[in-house]
Amino acid sequence: MLTSENIMQKRAAAAAPPVRRANESLAESICRYLMEHMDRHITIQQLSELFHVSQTQLKNSFKKTYGTSVYAYIRTEKMWAAARMLRETNETVLEVAGQFGYNNGSKFAKAFSDVMGMTPKEYRNTEKVHINNEKEG
Repeated sequence: MLTSENIMQKRAAAAAPPVRRANESLAESICRYLMEHMDRHITIQQLSELFHVSQTQLKNSFKKTYGTSVYAYIRTEKMWAAARMLRETNETVLEVAGQFGYNNGSKFAKAFSDVMGMTPKEYRNTEKVHINNEKEG
């Protein structure tokens, strides 16, 4: 039986998806922007100004969509990309760090270690051993 309460609940449920889609769209736009600008250190304040939303809305939207904070997400993405560079190039650790917006080698090494479980130097040495073993095998 339809009651006014049921009708109101259905209207509320129908209204929810556009809000969710808007939050997802915002988070996806932020994510794209961050991935395109991995060479920079970008703050929540800068993002909120760029996307014309409050810092709280920005953080909540991103966390609801990706399940993690903006900073944790971009740090993880940067460290995986840095790992690839360490594996595939001969650039120094400091040069790699600079490619991802770190001008302080120790801060980069700490972030890298937090994400990858070892220092950039240890990672590079471990990967060289793996590559040499693959060539021999």
